[in-house]
Amino acid sequence: MASTHPGRQGIAATTRPARPWEDYLAQHHTDPAKVSLADARRRFEQQPRVLAMLAHTFDPYELSVYQAGEATYVGLYWRIALIGDALITTDGRLLFPASDSVADRFRFLNEACGYLRSLRSSARLCAVAIA
Repeated sequence: MASTHPGRQGIAATTRPARPWEDYLAQHHTDPAKVSLADARRRFEQQPRVLAMLAHTFDPYELSVYQAGEATYVGLYWRIALIGDALITTDGRLLFPASDSVADRFRFLNEACGYLRSLRSSARLCAVAIA
């Protein structure tokens, strides 16, 4: 039986680009009395592409990365798999994104990957998961 799940490419082909969550959140922050957080979320989630993402288990709060294309989406996630949410350097610096924006996440992940590439080949990495 063929799958009816449209996947990323099917959603992109059948819906118009959507405005990212950050646009709606900015409206709320600009005038919270006029646009409540719940109103901002409702407006964001009413967009056809966002609804399609919700229906097919994609995270709509990653809309910017999703709309940037498959290579960008994959590029983000291989970096996250390698680096995680933060990196402590051998000299004790803590590297982490400046905000939750996709651009800041990419800046952090690219800096962290660059740091790892600069290490000696004999260096060892240690991953820690904090629940």
